[in-house]
Amino acid sequence: MARNSRFRLKNRNVSTIINKITYIAYYNVCDFIMNNKGIVIDAGHGGSDSGALGNGIVEKELTLKISKYIADRLKQLGANVTLTRDKDETVDPQDRVKRILNAYGNSKDVLVLSNHINAGGSDISNYEGLNLMNF
Repeated sequence: MARNSRFRLKNRNVSTIINKITYIAYYNVCDFIMNNKGIVIDAGHGGSDSGALGNGIVEKELTLKISKYIADRLKQLGANVTLTRDKDETVDPQDRVKRILNAYGNSKDVLVLSNHINAGGSDISNYEGLNLMNF
């Protein structure tokens, strides 16, 4: 069953968003780090798939920055971390799943974080924050 958590951010700057996501990632992977389990970080979209566009933000670029930052921080803590992509490249859905499975296999000992920045609808001024789902 999925747990869906929404967090409101008072400041929309990228640094604040990255810090908030990193805090959430630490909270959710603490036991994985301590037990030296595998963590796969998926930078959503990429290449020809830009993801959401708006207010000067290109989703594929921001998800890659966030994913690299989280991976670096988790590696500093001793976690085994793999990225599904570390550059701007198109990854089709089937290949994305293969990359995730090839990293550490298909077991409950593997955590997958998939980063996306949702557009929020036509009137974006009413939306802010992030959405986190745990399965």
